[in-house]
Formats: sequence, structure tokens, C-alpha cells
Amino acid sequence: HRHVDNHDNHDHHDHHDHHDDDDHDDHDDDHDDHDDHDDRYLAPEPAPGALRAEGRSSAPQVVGPLISSLRHPVLALLPIVALLALGIGAALGTPAVHTAQAQVLVGRVDVESTAVPGFVAANENLAGLYARIAETSVIAAPVGDALGLSSGQVLSQVAASPIPETSIVRVEASSDNSQDAVVLAAEVAEELITYVEGNSVRPAGVETSLEDFETASAELLEAQDELVAARTALDGAATPSAAQTQTVVRAQAAVDTRQLRVDALAAAFRDTERGSGFRNSLQLIGEPDYVGTDTRSQVMLAVAFGVLVGLLLGTALATARENWPVLADVRARARRTRQ
Repeated sequence: HRHVDNHDNHDHHDHHDHHDDDDHDDHDDDHDDHDDHDDRYLAPEPAPGALRAEGRSSAPQVVGPLISSLRHPVLALLPIVALLALGIGAALGTPAVHTAQAQVLVGRVDVESTAVPGFVAANENLAGLYARIAETSVIAAPVGDALGLSSGQVLSQVAASPIPETSIVRVEASSDNSQDAVVLAAEVAEELITYVEGNSVRPAGVETSLEDFETASAELLEAQDELVAARTALDGAATPSAAQTQTVVRAQAAVDTRQLRVDALAAAFRDTERGSGFRNSLQLIGEPDYVGTDTRSQVMLAVAFGVLVGLLLGTALATARENWPVLADVRARARRTRQ
């Protein structure tokens, strides 16, 4: 009987130990669940690099010009409109400059003359020379006397140039009045013809033409030497005087005139050898034409200026307005740094 009781006590003890083990395991499980709960609700500590990145992202970001202009179209377009209005108004309010032109034909245009070898090229060269003469005082002085202008006024209002690949001299004159421009162009063209015809030669024979050519060539060389000396003196002067400048102008005019005579005599000599008389003829082609004013070109220039400069200013204003918080942030950081 005692043996049975001991056995029962032993079973009871084992049962109690087993119950204690179960309670211990349940306690461990509860502890693990508590740890899991703590791990689940405990936020991880951010890395230092992440904090720096977050700090950078929180700062205002710089916006480019294109996006800034799209976000602030009024600021972007306002300078363009304002400058266009001012420029076009100024162009339309400026007194117009009227231009007229006259054309002078150098040489003859008959088939017989143009068939001569070198005739066309020689006339083209003469057209370039005559254009230079038309812009000198030998033409401007008599034209100014006829129109009541000074030589300087005429030269400032007249431009002459050869039309490429032709023997035509184009004389352009400008004035604040259309009729005055036409009259000035006509006077310069007529005076050029008179001057050239007065310096042309009509040879009596081959020998006379050759002698005249040799004399004219010697005079041309002398004039060229004088021009070189005058330019050397002008370039060497520390402060060039008006007299030195005028000496160079006169020397250049003398060279051009004697070059004209040499070219005319050379052509006359060739023409005389062929048995025909020579005449260095110039003629006005039609009447001087009124070209127009410079108003349109001034308006186009104002439009181009207004669009270009206005676009730059408008983009700058829109960009500054959009990035104002960035500028404010930079100033605030600068103040904190100084403190």
C-alpha cells in the first residue's frame, strides 16, 4: 500500500513538474511575443547619409528658365511687348531718309565695240574707277555750288559703286526730302559725265596717242609717289592735322584722275591702231529713280531688337521670380553662418 502511494506521489510530482514546464514555456512564448511587439513598433534609427539627403530635399530647388517662363508667362512676355512698342514707335517717329539713284553707262554698247577682245573687261574696270571719282571733291565741289551745299554735305549724302559684272556706275543720293534726293543723284551723275568727258582724249593718230600715253604714264607715277609721301607723313604724325589729311585726299584724287587718263589713252591707242576713232563715252541711263525710305528697315531692326532683348529680360524676370524662395533661403543661411 505504501508502495502504491509512493507511486501516486511520484506521478503527482511528475505531473506538477510537467505543469511547471508548460508554464515556463508559455512564459518564454509571452516574452518572445513581447519582444516581437517591441521590434514591430520600434522605428529604426535613420542613417546619417539619409538625414543629409532629407535635408537637401527639404531645401528649395532651382527652377530653369523654360519652366519659369511657362509658370510666369506675363513676366516673360511683358518686356518683349514693351520693347516692341518703344522700338516701333521710335522708328516711326524718326524722320525718314529718302534715297534716289542714277545709273551711268560706261563705254559704248554697239556689237562692234563689245566684240573687241578685252573691251568689256576694260569698261568694267573703268566703271569701278569712275565710282571712286564720284565720291571725291572734284565732283562734290561743283555739285555743291550748284545746289547750295558744301562739299562735305554732298559727300555725306552720296555713295557710288559699280554694279558687279557690268560697266554701269550706280550713284545713290540720300536726303530728308524725296525730291532733293532725286535732284542730288541727277546732279552728281551729270557732273561725273562732264568731268570724264572733259578728261577724255580724241587722238589724231597712233603716234600722238602713244606719246600722250607715255606722258600720262609718267604723270601717273609722279602722282603715285606724291600719294605715298603724303600717306607716310600722315601715318608718321603723332597727331594728324586736317591739312595732312586734305593733302592725302588731293593726292588720291590726282592719282585717280591720271589713272583715268592713262586708261583712256591706252584704249585710244588700241582703237586708233584698228583704224577707228575713239571716244570715251558715258551716258545717263534713263532718269534718276526714287528708291524709297529707310522706315521699313528701321522698323524691322526695332522688331528684331525688341524680340531678342525682350526675350532675354523676360526670361530673367520669370526665372528670378520663380527662384525667389531659393534666394531667400540662401540669404537666411548666410545670416545664420555669420551669426
